[in-house]
Amino acid sequence: MKTVTISFLLLGMILISTASRAQELDPFSIIINAESGLPYLYARRYDEAFVQFQKAIEMDPNFAFAHICRFGEAHRSAAVIVNLE
Repeated sequence: MKTVTISFLLLGMILISTASRAQELDPFSIIINAESGLPYLYARRYDEAFVQFQKAIEMDPNFAFAHICRFGEAHRSAAVIVNLE
């Protein structure tokens, strides 16, 4: 079980690093900004995921993918809060 957890943590760090690099290469890409939130979402770093999705929405308020991701982020955050209570 520990090996699996460590593997997911390493994968998450790689994905976040890759997303950051993609943003450096093309900071005005709506798709890259929206997709950059997904690794944070999967790593349960919800605040950082929200920032990325919000950035994409600010770039193009009609970009549905970013809204869907932000809704998914809110749903997961609520599920974590419910599980803690």
